[in-house]
Amino acid sequence: MHAIETNNFPLKSRNSFLKKTKCLTKIKEQERVMQWTNQIRDKIWVPIVVLLSGNQLEWPIWRTLNRMRTGVERTKDNMKKWGLLEVKTTTCECKMEQSMKHIMQCPICPYS
Repeated sequence: MHAIETNNFPLKSRNSFLKKTKCLTKIKEQERVMQWTNQIRDKIWVPIVVLLSGNQLEWPIWRTLNRMRTGVERTKDNMKKWGLLEVKTTTCECKMEQSMKHIMQCPICPYS
């Protein structure tokens, strides 16, 4: 790229993706389809033809439910883990640790 040498990197973690790339021999769209076909050739692949439950919900509701399902909801314990919590404590208003499991059972939460 623009005559930049990529030989020496000061840190081990600074590995350039340029060392692992190959020149394309075909048009990029054809190459992508060919690589995808080669990857799934050996596997039994059945596409999902049914949409997941909740697809009829509005986006904010679906997003919240999906975050809850995957364990990445914006609870105080997750926010602290991610370094996004501005306060020091991770307790709920009921003085318990605020986690996803707790929110589902908390008596103060209006929809528990």
